[in-house]
Amino acid sequence: VPTLRPTPGPTQLPTAPPSPVPTQLPTPFQVPTAPPTTSPTQLPTPLPTQLSTTAIPAADSCVDVDSLIHNGKTKDCEWVIINQRCQPYAHLCPVSCDQCECLLQKSVCSSGEDCCSGVCVAGQCA
Repeated sequence: VPTLRPTPGPTQLPTAPPSPVPTQLPTPFQVPTAPPTTSPTQLPTPLPTQLSTTAIPAADSCVDVDSLIHNGKTKDCEWVIINQRCQPYAHLCPVSCDQCECLLQKSVCSSGEDCCSGVCVAGQCA
């Protein structure tokens, strides 16, 4: 019989002999509900971009956008300059960021033609 408090000293012998067989059945397990799929499942859709895709100027023009989206809030190129954010937004504010000819290293790009180096890797000028 279990006790709620420790005994004052060790017992001389075990209180009951061990049983020759287990006293309880093993815990039941659940069979999987469906077999594994044989083909890959669809990937989740990507998160929305933080930049406005409709406000990007044509590649052959050097014009600042009227507005852009940063963390879900509408900003303009003046905000880009005041907050020193040309590196990520020079492609949207090339006039304000003085990058009409080409984008500098680590600026956001869509192709090597955007970059002064001629190399765009993973969306950044090399």
